[in-house]
Amino acid sequence: MRRNVILVLTALTCACLVGSASARAASTSHTWAAYQVGPMETCVLNGDCDDDITAWDINAKGWVAGEAFPDYHWPWTWHELSVPTPTSPGHTTTGDFTDTGFLAINSKGDTAGYTSNEQGGDPSETQAILHTSGGYTLLGTLQGSTGDAWAYAVNDADTVVGGSTTNGGTEHAFMWTAGGGMVDLGTLGGADSWATSLNGSTQIVGWAEVASGKRHAALWQNGSAADLGTLGGAESAANSINQSGEIVGWADTKAGAQHAFIRTGSKLVDIGKLLTGATSSVANDVDNNGDVVGTAQGPNGEFSWLYTGGSMINLQQHTVTWGDIAGGALNTTLQIVPRGETTSVYAPVLEPVAAYDETSARIHYTGTWTRSAHAGAWRGHVKTATQAGATASFTFTGRRIWWIAPVGTYGKARVYVDGALKSTVDLGNGSGDRQTAFVQAFAGVGTHTIKIVVLSTPGRTRVAIDAFAVSQH
Repeated sequence: MRRNVILVLTALTCACLVGSASARAASTSHTWAAYQVGPMETCVLNGDCDDDITAWDINAKGWVAGEAFPDYHWPWTWHELSVPTPTSPGHTTTGDFTDTGFLAINSKGDTAGYTSNEQGGDPSETQAILHTSGGYTLLGTLQGSTGDAWAYAVNDADTVVGGSTTNGGTEHAFMWTAGGGMVDLGTLGGADSWATSLNGSTQIVGWAEVASGKRHAALWQNGSAADLGTLGGAESAANSINQSGEIVGWADTKAGAQHAFIRTGSKLVDIGKLLTGATSSVANDVDNNGDVVGTAQGPNGEFSWLYTGGSMINLQQHTVTWGDIAGGALNTTLQIVPRGETTSVYAPVLEPVAAYDETSARIHYTGTWTRSAHAGAWRGHVKTATQAGATASFTFTGRRIWWIAPVGTYGKARVYVDGALKSTVDLGNGSGDRQTAFVQAFAGVGTHTIKIVVLSTPGRTRVAIDAFAVSQH
C-alpha cells in the first residue's frame, strides 16, 4: 500500500459448522486494524519510493519476515520496539550472491529463504539459506554446487524444508539439518515434490506427484511419505501444519472446484464450502489454536478469510479503502500478514483491536463537534469540527493506538499523547475513508491519553473523528 490506511472489520459468521480442533471459541464479532511495516529505505536515498515490500511470514511474537526490491532483492526481518520500524540485515556476503529473501521465520527470529546470483552470476543459481544470529548458512541444493533451491519453512530447532532441483531434472522436497545436511524427501511415485511447512515434531507437509503425474497433498514423517488424498477430485496440496498435526491446504472436489481444507486426524474436511459466493479457495496457514487463514475467489475478485471456532469470517467485509489480501500467515493472537507479492512500500499487518466509534462515552470533546452520516465511515457516521482549538481526547489502556478518519477535503490537527506533541496531521493528503490519520505503538501495555486539536486550516477547516482503535499486542 502506498497510503496510510486503517482496516476495521466486523465479522459475519456462518451458521454452518464443521468439526475442528480449534481451541478458540466461536465468536459473532472480531475486529482488526491494519498497521504498516516499511519503507525499507528512505526516498531521499534512492530518489523515489518503489521498494515493493513483501511480508511472507509472522511468528508467535508478531515478528515479520519478507523481502523488498529497492534495487536487488533485500531480505528483512522486523520486530517492534516502540514504533513500527523495519530493519534489514542487508545482502548476503557469501560468494557472488546479490538477491536474497526471507520466506519464513521461527519463534527465535531465525529466518529461512533463498539467495541467488541472478544479477549476473555464471552459472545462474539460487540456494536455500538459513539466517541466525551467527549469520548466513548456505544450504546448497540437491544438485550439489549447481541448481536451484528455496527454503519455505524453519522450525525452532532450525530444521529447514523446501524444494530443490535434482540431478535428474526434477524438483524434490528436501529437509535440511545442521547435522545431516540436505536430504531428498522423494515423491509419491511421480516426478516432482515440494515441502512447504513443518512443525516441532518434524512432521513435514507439501505436495508430491503420484504415478499419474497429479499432485497430491503429502505428509512426510518417520522416513516415509503419506498421500493425504483429495476432496474427491484430481489434485491437492498442503500448505501448513501446526504442532498438533492439523494440516491445511487446498484440494479439488468431485465437481472439479478447488476448496480449502483442514485435516484433523485422517480426514480432509472441506472448509471452502463455507465461503459464501466463493468459486475457489485455498488455506494458507494454521496456527496452534487450529485457526486458519486463506484466500478465495468470488464474484468481486479475490478476498481473504479467517476460519476460527468452526465459523468462517470474510476479512474484506466492512472495509472500503483497505483492499489488499491479508490471508497469508497468522499466529495464535490472530495477527495476520498477506504472504504474497505486493507492489507497495509498506507491508500490512492485521492486528485484533477494540474499536471505539465517534459516539463512545470514552471520547471527551471540547468545542463544537457535529455528528453526520458518512457512507464510508465505520458504522456510518463521523464527528467533525471546524473551530480552532476544538479537541477530542481518548484515554485507553493498550499497546497501540489508531486515530481513524476520512481524508481529502479536510484540514490539519495536532496530535498529543500523554501531553506531548507527537505529530501535526494533514487530513488533506490523499483521499478515502477509514484512513490511519495517526498510529503509535508503545513498549508495553499501559494507560495513555491521545488528544486531537483542530487547527482550522484556511480553506479546509474540517477535522473528523471516525473512531479510535486499541490493541494489546
